[in-house]
Amino acid sequence: MKSVRTKNDMSNFLKFKNKLKGILFLNGERKKNNKVLRYLPGIILGLVTVLFVTFLFPFHQLPESQVVTMAPWQAILPFFIRFVLILLVFLFFLIFLYLLKKEVLESFSQLLIIAILVVTEMALGYFLVLQLGFSYYLIPITLGSMLLTILLGYEVGLIYSFLIGFLLEIVFNFSFNLDFISIVAGSVATFSVRGVKERYKFYRPMLYNSLSYLVMIYLFEVLKGSQAQAILEQCGYGILNGFFSTFLAMGLLPIFEYLFDITTDITLLELSDLNRPVLKRLALEAPGTYHHSIVVGNLAEAAAKALNANPLLARVGAYYHDIGKIEKPEYFVENQMGAKSKHEKLSPSMSALILESHVKEGAELAQKEHLPKKLTDLIKEHHGTTLMAYFYKKALDQGIPEAQESEYRYPGPKPRSKEAAILMLADAVEAASRTLEEPKPARIMSLIKKIIMDKFEQGELEECELTLKDLHIIEESFLPILIGVFHPRIDYPELVEES
Repeated sequence: MKSVRTKNDMSNFLKFKNKLKGILFLNGERKKNNKVLRYLPGIILGLVTVLFVTFLFPFHQLPESQVVTMAPWQAILPFFIRFVLILLVFLFFLIFLYLLKKEVLESFSQLLIIAILVVTEMALGYFLVLQLGFSYYLIPITLGSMLLTILLGYEVGLIYSFLIGFLLEIVFNFSFNLDFISIVAGSVATFSVRGVKERYKFYRPMLYNSLSYLVMIYLFEVLKGSQAQAILEQCGYGILNGFFSTFLAMGLLPIFEYLFDITTDITLLELSDLNRPVLKRLALEAPGTYHHSIVVGNLAEAAAKALNANPLLARVGAYYHDIGKIEKPEYFVENQMGAKSKHEKLSPSMSALILESHVKEGAELAQKEHLPKKLTDLIKEHHGTTLMAYFYKKALDQGIPEAQESEYRYPGPKPRSKEAAILMLADAVEAASRTLEEPKPARIMSLIKKIIMDKFEQGELEECELTLKDLHIIEESFLPILIGVFHPRIDYPELVEES
């Protein structure tokens, strides 16, 4: 009886744990059929953040005689008004976020990043200004704007600049100059890091941030009638802030990427280095697969650029999509170099298992190499549940009675993003194009259309966001790349020397 009860208790605990995990969206899945549950964690997180900001900063100290005669509601009223104002600022922030970047509102982890940055910047403001007595021009306002632009997009970084500006204005007794400088400096920081894809290029936002602080602080201090020495001192604080905020963003960026499993363009560009050990292994041990991956990368990048997807993710994903073939390169036709196929001595089912295994082994190798989850997902999804038609037909021709179609399909999942679908199509088109005897433009285009239509009719594109118009754009973007691959060359005549 004891063991039965223990099993039941454990079962109930696991059910509760999974339910709680689903509500908090920590598993990344969204409950689309329940809007309340979908946004509940974000609402709770927002309220906690509002309360923290409300009570972190004290009001001016009143004389003791006045405090004694105050009614309880008079002591609470300033905090209540501040709470309402901060709540309104957050509501406007969420409304703009809903209009410009709705997917952020549906991700608890991304909302948590924003909350952490708000709390961090407000806490730094409290510590630097109220505890140490420094100028509020030393508050690293641009830190959050830069990090959010790189991690979540420039729309989030820009809205955040307004959010942090209004919050600082409220808690520092409606200091308009701090609010205005925060918005301008944050906006400049947002656009200065928007195109940064290499870490060494952070010198640009560093200079822009310092310059924006210098100009804005100088203008406000002159308008306030400050002394020349005071203006110089405050401008120095602003320049120091511009440099310090950028250095801090550079240091915190890898931590946020790791903790929240976000893959930035900076990381993708680092992973695109063909001298990385796993890609060098691929080039040496599976040279045919390596060349195939490079061409697929060019195809995928061109299509992703045409569709306004992420061309860098598509290209880097193509480089790594077949790394699982490193384990058994000789079983894949592109690496056989005209040698006799090893599949001739194997049963069709065993051949199918070997082909299927390169997806699983690729995902395992990706984890071993600490590749981001986005790239691991592309490795898993680039074949979807496609039928290995050659070996299935071979099994049927041999009259194998137990041959089932499901045993000759890749395990999936099907592509769930534009980049994964583009990679699937580019992979299939590049492989099929090698079978063309006379690769003329018209034949190449006909082959592209046939491959894409086959994938569409087989339902492999059901779970991604591609439309029929998108498929046509992909066809058009693939064609010039393949024409370039199969371009003709002039047959140079040999020179015959006269005796």
